[in-house]
This record gives sequence, C-alpha cells and structure tokens, in this order.
Amino acid sequence: MVQDQAGGKDRREQQPAEPPRPHIDPVHANPLSPGQANQQTPMGRISVGPYGERRLTLRPRKGESVADQMGDMIEQMRGLGVDPWRVLQQNVMLSPQGFDEASSVAAGKLRDFHQYSTSPTSYLTQPALDGRAAMELTVFDPQEGFSPVEVEKRSVVTERYGEVHYTVAEGLDEDGRPWKVLNSAGLHDPKAKGIRAQVRAAYGMAREIFRVEGMSWRDVDYVEHVVENIDGPNYKELNRTREVEYREDGRTSKFPSATGIGEEPVEVDSPDGMRTEDRGRFVMSLKASQGESFVKVPLDNIVCQPPSHKYEAEFQFGETVRGRTGDVVGTPLQASGVGAKVPRPWFERGGAVFWRQVPPTPEGPVEYPLETYYATPETALEAQTIATYNSIAGLIGAENLRLHGIGASASLARLQQNIFYVKPGEEAERAAAISDALVSGVPNVNVSADVCYAELLTEARAVAQLPNGILYISGTASIGRSPHKKSPILHSPKEFTPGDRVDVTQLVRMFGVEELGKRGIQAMETKD
Repeated sequence: MVQDQAGGKDRREQQPAEPPRPHIDPVHANPLSPGQANQQTPMGRISVGPYGERRLTLRPRKGESVADQMGDMIEQMRGLGVDPWRVLQQNVMLSPQGFDEASSVAAGKLRDFHQYSTSPTSYLTQPALDGRAAMELTVFDPQEGFSPVEVEKRSVVTERYGEVHYTVAEGLDEDGRPWKVLNSAGLHDPKAKGIRAQVRAAYGMAREIFRVEGMSWRDVDYVEHVVENIDGPNYKELNRTREVEYREDGRTSKFPSATGIGEEPVEVDSPDGMRTEDRGRFVMSLKASQGESFVKVPLDNIVCQPPSHKYEAEFQFGETVRGRTGDVVGTPLQASGVGAKVPRPWFERGGAVFWRQVPPTPEGPVEYPLETYYATPETALEAQTIATYNSIAGLIGAENLRLHGIGASASLARLQQNIFYVKPGEEAERAAAISDALVSGVPNVNVSADVCYAELLTEARAVAQLPNGILYISGTASIGRSPHKKSPILHSPKEFTPGDRVDVTQLVRMFGVEELGKRGIQAMETKD
C-alpha cells in the first residue's frame, strides 16, 4: 500500500473574482428519483448527490497490464465528461503483487490526465475480486439545475511533512449561506517508522489542513484508515494513537471510519529483526464539511439493537434517545460528547446523520410489530453479508430515523456509494453476488482485502432528498470474528453451520419478502 499526491500549480491566485451566484435551490431544482440518482452506464456506475456532485466507480473493460487498464479507465473518465480540475479525490485499487511498480505506472497515467495538478490520490492494495485494477472518485461538477460550485486544489506547506494537498468545494445553500466541503487522500509520511508514527503523521497533516481552512475534527464527515497487517498489533497501535489524536479540549470527536483494510502479509519473525508493528504502512483519507445550516448527530441503530446484548457508550448530542417501543432510553446532557450513558447496539459505528431543516416527527411513541424474519444461507460469509446489510437497512430505515426524531427515510437503492471489503477465498464471489443484488445500481466496488477482525466490511454513504431538507448518512458495518465479543445475530465463521438463522427483518421491511427473494434471499417468518 503506497500513496502518491502529485501536486502542481495553485490556481487560487489565477482565479478572477466570481460574480454573484444565482439563487437556485438545489433541493427543489432537481429532485432525483432513485433511478435518476444512481445510474448504470456502459462506462461504470454513477451516483449524483444533492448539490450535483458525482461519485463514480470504474473497472477496466480491457487490458492486461496496469498501464492498459489505467488507460481504459481514464478513457472512461473522459467519456463521462470528468473535468480533471473538479476531481475532489480518487482512490486507485491495485493488486499487492508488484504493487510499487504498478502504483508508479498508475500515477504517471493520472498525471497525464490531470496535466498540471493531480487531485489527492490514494494507491491501495485493494484489488477487485478478479485481481484487476479499480478506481473510485468524487467529482464536483454540478449540472444544469444545481447551484454553482467553486472547486480548488489547494496545498499547505509544512516544515515537518512537506507539502500536503487537498481539495475544497464551496457554494451557497438555498438560503444564501456559504458551505464548504473538504477532501484529502493519501495522507502518509514515508519517513515515519512504525504504525504509531505514521498515524501521528497523517493526523498531523490533517490538523495542518484544518488550521489553514478554519476547520476541526468536529467538521469531519468520515475518515478512512488503511493499514497493512491489520490482524496484528498494528490494529491496537492505530486505535490507541487515533483516540489521542482527535481529542480536542478534552472532548473526543466521533465520526464514522472504515478501519483495517489493506493487504500485505507480514511475518512476525522477519529476517531483518523488525517488530511486526514496524512493518506495515498506514494511509488516511478524510472528508469534512462546514456550514451553518448543517447539524451533525451520531445515529445508533436502535431498531436493530438486540435486547440481550447492550453496552454503555456516549450518545453525543442533546437528542432524546428512544427505544424500540418509544420509551426514553436516555437524554445526553450536552453536545460535547460528555453526556448520559445510553445503550448502543453491537453495530457500534452505526453511522452519522447530517441533516438540514429536517423537523422532528409530530407523532408520539411508535409501536412496531414484533414479527421476525430470518434466512438460512449456505455459507458463513454469505450469512455475514446478509446480516451486515440487514444492519445497514435498519440504520437508514424510516423506523430507526423516527425513533431518533427524524422525519425521513433512506434506502439501499439511494446509497451514493458502497464499498464491499471481503477477505479473498472461494466464498468471496458468492458473497459479492449478494452484495451486488442488494445494492443493485448503486456505485459498488467489491474489493479483495484484509478486513480487521471480521470476514467482511462494508462502507456505505447515503443521501435522501426531502421536501424540506437533505438527510446524509455515512457509516460502516462489520460482522464476524472479534477478540472482544461475538455478534448476537451470527455465529463466528468457525462455528457457523448450514441451517443457522440470520435475521433479515430490516431487509424485509425495506424490500418486502417477494422482492427480497428476487435478489437471492429467501425470507421466512418466525414468532419465536
């Protein structure tokens, strides 16, 4: 896993003063149906966000060498009208075999495409399941009907880390108030030795960016950590270090993060005598947003919370938290992250909701039927895949949002992007087929990678456009082995046997039994 941030000329001084932007309401000007929001084209899958930003996932249609595969994906980018100056960030996923040489070839191809200034880029040992290259990128080029957005590639020169590159998109909301979205990728210090030093360096680079842009960790939407040899001590080093790094004023900023992806086997007793934790490499990407009209609230998956499996954790903002039948679970005292303790589900990093002008529901406590649906998949990995998406469906479903006082709903069909990480093996293709069926039409990358203590992990980002606001959801889900606890929904892979039940209640609520069956999951009802 290596990263490259090829910088170039800063265009800020060359830009003339921008004329006043016309007042265009991005919510009402172009309300997108699920079919419009996610498009399957001959050149890849595309999703469109509420401000016209596009998220693309690309796979090469031809080519055996990395150079030919990258050339084909760049040809697709040109065919899709991608403006190199408006790419916020991009990830290139390559096979671990010959990775250093392959990433250099890919970097050269992208420099040719971007010409003067390559957008922040991560090169990751996350090959697609067939071992070929893949790309995902975010482009902020609003089409007709959306408010104008200015995109700049910026950098900050630091004494310790050199030049750090990032992009900023800025515009006005429907009330004329400014907003800003910041993206960076490939945050890595090649001189840092050991995971702890590399994590500190990456967070140090982020702090320098925030200092220049007037932002902080509280503005972060999500972070992606990629660390090699994640099943070893590197995972503990990462968690121990990052908990300290994003603590501000004695308060910890919580945000969704995907952690533990990256593939490079490391021998503990290595010939060079280095410790295991010294041998991996770490790279970080992040997205942050800022604007007076945005409110960020951590969202727990209360609907999916197993009654027999609870643990105490902080619920950060001053929202009354209600249980499944509307009973008040707890009310945090302040928005600082130091509030009342409330139960949270095993799906611990359920996600974060970002809403604007979304009123609370006028209804009182809501009763939900107690019927449960289950499926009996053939393999452990298929079971984990289904259980993970069932948790995501519960997170973004109308029932869970109403329990949090949010009058909205989203669906798997409205995911803007989905990254499906799975450990390589014979079952991976079957698990990926289930993933594709459940998020059909959504920009989706099935990646072969090492995944924490679980057998799979998904990272999903969703947008729901409402009559009077926009609902954003970003989160990760993983189900499987854990050194600390077992999933209440699923046995660990070693204990799984055919016939074990997997809860699909939330998927049934979202799709219905018949539609779920068409997607390859046979749901059965049980009263026990």
